Amino acid sequence: MKFLNVEKVEVSAYGRLLLFLFLKNQTQADTDIFSVPIKIYTGETPLNKPELIQTLKERCYLTNEEAKEIVKIFFYEMTNAMIAGDRVEIRGFCSFFLKEYKGYTGRNPKTGKKAQVPPKRLPFFKCGKELKERVDYSAN
Repeated sequence: MKFLNVEKVEVSAYGRLLLFLFLKNQTQADTDIFSVPIKIYTGETPLNKPELIQTLKERCYLTNEEAKEIVKIFFYEMTNAMIAGDRVEIRGFCSFFLKEYKGYTGRNPKTGKKAQVPPKRLPFFKCGKELKERVDYSAN
C-alpha cells in the first residue's frame, strides 16, 4: 500500500484503523497486509484476543493500552456495522454478512409439541479469494 498526498479523504472505521497503524509504524507503509510477518499457530493453540493484542503491540511499537484500544475499536465497529445490517468487507481477506430467516412453526424434539420459532438474523463469514489462495498454496 502506498500513501498519496491528498487533502481530504473519507475512510471507513477499518480504513482509519489501518491508516493509524501504518502511520504509527512508518517502516511498514509500503507493504500490503499479507506481506507482514505473523506468528504461525499450529495444533490446538488458536490465535485469541490477548495474542492479537500482543502481536499488534510488538509489530507496531504500541503500548499495551493502545493495542487493546485498537482491537476494541476494530471489533466494536465491525459489530455495530453488522447490527445495522451492513456487510463488513476486508478486501482479500474476508467478508461478514447477515442472513435473515423468517419465523416458522417448529417442533420441540423432546416433547413433539409445536413451537413458534421467531425470525432471526445470523452472521456469516465468507473467505476472500486471496486468503483462499494463500491457504491453499501453503498447504501444497
